[in-house]
Amino acid sequence: MIALNRTNLGGKPFRLVEVFSPRNQTSIRTSTGSIVVNCCIRDIAEAWHRWVMGEKIEDAFHFLTPEERIFLQKGGR
Repeated sequence: MIALNRTNLGGKPFRLVEVFSPRNQTSIRTSTGSIVVNCCIRDIAEAWHRWVMGEKIEDAFHFLTPEERIFLQKGGR
């Protein structure tokens, strides 16, 4: 299992956890909510790095839905 801690641009902490399933999925959790996205944790980690380094969220996380990107920006539901 792979688990990573990340912080969004607003300072909200996130926990990324690899989900064991036939599909590559990642659980993204905050203290106020969680989502499971259909993407491997490595791709999420790489996109997160590009995002915090200045890339637009829609470009870095092009593989996520707009709702999933909003979750990352706002830090929960």
